[in-house]
Amino acid sequence: MLKKLFMQVMMFVSKKHISLLIILFLCGLLLVSLSNKKLFAFTANNQKLMIVDYQMSDEYILNPERGFYTSIEIGKDKDLSKIREQGFTLARSNVHLDQFRDKNISEEFLQEFRDALTEVRRAGIKVIPRISYNFPMPGETEKQPDAPLPIVLNHIEQLKPIFQEYQDVIAALPAGFIGAWGEWHSSTNGLHNFESKQQVLTALLDALPSTRMVQLRYPSDIKSAYPNPLNDAEAFTGIHQARIGHENLCFLANADDAGTYSIHDNDSNNIYSPDIKKDLQSYLKAISPYVIVGGETCQVTPESARTDSETTLAEMQHFNWSYINVSFYAPTIDRWKKEGIYNTIANKLGYRFRLVEAQIPEIVNSGGEFKMSFTIANDGFASPYNPRSTEIILRNQENKQVYRFPVYTDARRWFSQQQHQVNFSGSISVDMPKGTYEVLLNLPDPTPQLYERPEYSIRLANQDVWEPSTGYNSFLTNLSVN
Repeated sequence: MLKKLFMQVMMFVSKKHISLLIILFLCGLLLVSLSNKKLFAFTANNQKLMIVDYQMSDEYILNPERGFYTSIEIGKDKDLSKIREQGFTLARSNVHLDQFRDKNISEEFLQEFRDALTEVRRAGIKVIPRISYNFPMPGETEKQPDAPLPIVLNHIEQLKPIFQEYQDVIAALPAGFIGAWGEWHSSTNGLHNFESKQQVLTALLDALPSTRMVQLRYPSDIKSAYPNPLNDAEAFTGIHQARIGHENLCFLANADDAGTYSIHDNDSNNIYSPDIKKDLQSYLKAISPYVIVGGETCQVTPESARTDSETTLAEMQHFNWSYINVSFYAPTIDRWKKEGIYNTIANKLGYRFRLVEAQIPEIVNSGGEFKMSFTIANDGFASPYNPRSTEIILRNQENKQVYRFPVYTDARRWFSQQQHQVNFSGSISVDMPKGTYEVLLNLPDPTPQLYERPEYSIRLANQDVWEPSTGYNSFLTNLSVN
C-alpha cells in the first residue's frame, strides 16, 4: 500500500524535485521493511475484514521431521536431550540384529528398543531407524552374512508392535534387513532378487501404520514394484505405493550416485547407462513431491563428483529432499560450508512455511459464522511427508481460554516453491464468552502422544509470530466476539 502511495506522489512531483522524491521513496521502503505487519480494513459481504501482511524471517528454524540429521546408537546412547540443543530434530540409528541371524529377537533386545524410542520421545526428536544384520566397518568385507528370508519376515512381525506403538517418533523406516548395511545389495542369502525384495517390502508396509513410509535405496526397486509412478490422486491415501520413498545413500558421488541410478540384477550387479539414469530420475521426479526423499553423501570419485554448489541445490530442489546426514561424507559437507551453501541447505531441507497474508474478520457474533483465509508460501525443497494437523486457535485475551477450530486442509499438499491459500469457515459457539481473542495458527503433530508438545509443532518462518511455550503461530491480530 505504501508503494502505491509513492507511485501516486510521483505523478505530481516535477522533475526538479526528483531528489526529494527518491528520498521519500527510500524512506517508504524502509518503513515497509521495518514493519512487522500492515493492517487494512474494508467491508466485504457486510463483514469488516482485516488484511494482514507478514514479514519473512531468515532465521534457522528447528522444525520436526526435516533438516540435517545426526546419528545415534539404539541401546547405547541413553541421553538424547542434547540433540535439539545441537540444532537437530532428526536422528538416524543403526539397529544391529547380527546376533539374531538364525533365531528370534530376544525379549530383552525388544525392550531395549522400546526404551530407546521412549528416550527419543522424551528428547523431543524423531528417529530414522536402519535395521540390518550386516554392518561392515571400514576395512571389512561387505560379504558378511545377512539372514534368510523366513528369519527376516519373522523379525519384522516381532517388531510390528513396536512400530505401531512408537509410530509418533518414527519419522520413516529405511527398508533395511537385506544385504550390507541393510542397503539391499550384497545379500549372502540371495535376497537381492525381486521376489524376496517384494516380500520384505510388503511385510514392512504391513507392519508399519498406514501413516508411515518405507524408503528404498534404489529407484529401480521402486519402479520394479510399481512400474507406473505414483500420481496426485493416489498420493497420501495410505495405499502401499503411496508409502514408498527414496533413500539416496551416495548423493552426488559420481555420474550415477554410486549405483543409485542403475538397474540391479539378481546377482546385485549394477547395469548403468545414461538412458537408464534419465529414465530412473524421471520416475523419481514424478513421485518425489509426494513421498519422503533423503539420505547422505558418500566417498566421491574426484573426477566425476557432482558436489558443487549449483548441482547440489538444483538436485535437492528437483527431487524434493527432506533430510541429509550432517557428518558423512565429511569432505562434501566441508565443501558446502566453504562454498557458502550449508546454511541454505539447512534452511531449505524439507518444508519452510511462512505466512504471506491473512484476511481475518474484526468482529464475529456468538452463535454466528467465523470465516477467514490465509496464504502460506513454502520456500523449502519439499512438503511434509507425514500427516499434520491444522488448527485455528482463538485465545481469550483476559482469561487465556483456548478455543480450537480444525482446518480441513493437508499441509502435505503445500508443495515446494508454491503459495497456498487456505479458506476456513466455522461456527462460534453460543457459549463462547464475549471479549477480545487472539487469532493463532497451530500445526501440531496429530499423534496423541505429541499433539500438545510444542517442539513437535511447525514454526513458521516469519518475524514475531512464534510462541515457543505453546507451539502456536500468531496471526498478529485480534478479533472481538460479540
